[in-house]
Amino acid sequence: MLTLPLLLDANLPNRTVMAYLFTLRRPRHPLFRSWNHYFDSCASGSFRIHLHVDPAFAAAVIYGNARDAQGVHFASARLVSNSSAIDRMDYSMVSARLRLLKDAVAAGGALFYQFLSESCAPVVSCAWAHGFVQSHRHASFVPSLDLAAWEKRYAADAKEMARVRLRDHTISPSDLRVSYSQGWVALNAPGAEAVLRLEPRYHDEFAHRNNTGLARWQLAQECPDVWYFATLLAIAGLPTWDRLQSLTYQTFEFADVGGHADMITANKIPNVSKAAETAKCLFARKFSTSLATDIALLHHLKGRS
Repeated sequence: MLTLPLLLDANLPNRTVMAYLFTLRRPRHPLFRSWNHYFDSCASGSFRIHLHVDPAFAAAVIYGNARDAQGVHFASARLVSNSSAIDRMDYSMVSARLRLLKDAVAAGGALFYQFLSESCAPVVSCAWAHGFVQSHRHASFVPSLDLAAWEKRYAADAKEMARVRLRDHTISPSDLRVSYSQGWVALNAPGAEAVLRLEPRYHDEFAHRNNTGLARWQLAQECPDVWYFATLLAIAGLPTWDRLQSLTYQTFEFADVGGHADMITANKIPNVSKAAETAKCLFARKFSTSLATDIALLHHLKGRS
């Protein structure tokens, strides 16, 4: 078990520690039992939950005892009003997270803004998670490699990616960063402010579509969210923790870039939790969203309490 890190010093202004920014298909989290157990142990006022839901489901009426089933935390979450459909490997993935970020900042801000999906779940207690980020509040958790490091690993691909991405030369090659954690990053308050400030200036560079109708970023077979947050923080000159440090654990090595994280099923939870703890991660993905996985994870979290 990791030792609980030093909590906030008394001179830091009282504010929300973490804004949890979920990108979901439906207005519910399939692993809500585990998440509710996690949020139950959070200090009052230390967190907020924000949901971006596919517009096809956002207006769905929830009947019966759904509030009790989801628990008070997700039932009282803030739902982004101007949600949009999300396509894989498309700028819409970034747009959804920007909407969440803007909503969280408008709601009062936080020390950290953590992006999460329906396959993400906690692997530590809320006390540990909030203590850890409070003691690391001076930089964002956006693991990345610069273009030079990328070229050493994937020379041909890196050159093609740089050529495709530098439309109108808005972004310097020295500022390009690729993040192996995709868009599942945690921005501290200065990082969030910088992203929202720079977003209008670099929107066209990331969102541009060519005359085939495909997102320009697809030409190099990379999602824009892999590059977006890491690159904007580099442009802003803001620090991140160790270039491969993420708060969200995934069960594949960086050398497997281009693939997807392995599915975490119920039987893998103990080993994944141990590996995540060793890596100083607070969350993990890609969990199976089955009832069996949710219940197994809930029992595991209760056993660690």
